[in-house]
Amino acid sequence: MRYRLREGLHYCVSAGRVIFLDVYLDTYFALPRATDTAFQALCSGSEVTASQWEALQTLVRKELISKSATGAALPSHLALCRANLLSTFESVRPSFGTVVRAFRAQASSALALRLRSFSAIIATTERRRARVERTRGDSRDAPIGAERRIYAEVSAAFAKTNLVFRPADRCLARSLAFVAVCHGYGLLPSLVFGVRTNPFLAHCWVQAEDRILHDDSGEAALYTPILVV
Repeated sequence: MRYRLREGLHYCVSAGRVIFLDVYLDTYFALPRATDTAFQALCSGSEVTASQWEALQTLVRKELISKSATGAALPSHLALCRANLLSTFESVRPSFGTVVRAFRAQASSALALRLRSFSAIIATTERRRARVERTRGDSRDAPIGAERRIYAEVSAAFAKTNLVFRPADRCLARSLAFVAVCHGYGLLPSLVFGVRTNPFLAHCWVQAEDRILHDDSGEAALYTPILVV
């Protein structure tokens, strides 16, 4: 019998423990040790013992997972290759227009995080990304160097806003804004959410393929990705 995760639920394995992100409830949580072990066995395709099946019923009763006769099996935890930093890009001076976009996008994302649910914000980001994908057409094959120059310019523009929009403890608002500005230029970076344990911490950053484009703390490589938008 196959199982599937409830919609809006994502997970990863960090330091040997399963961590969940519930997009609808805007919360992270872990499992009791026995249930954690059983869940990992189920996801890996390993043999699940009778006691582990019993532990998994807790997840079924809470509707975190459900049986699926025809659907795909539970996915393995998300993994991204270690990323290179944007510093490998050439430095550019941002245009006035790009700096204005950076200011506006950060003000908009800060307001959205106060007034809208996390799931609604993620859905909006996904829809905007889909629109960009539809409109890019043949420009998907645009020179890589041209995209890198724009990414570098956007990054430099955000650096110009640091006195007004302090980077400290604002990784989500700034990353959402960074992605929005990139979408405005027809680019498709990924918004990545990651976690670490002992102690538990969550973080987000912006990445394109194996390059980190925006990470104010510079610690993205220390986190295990749990959701990529």
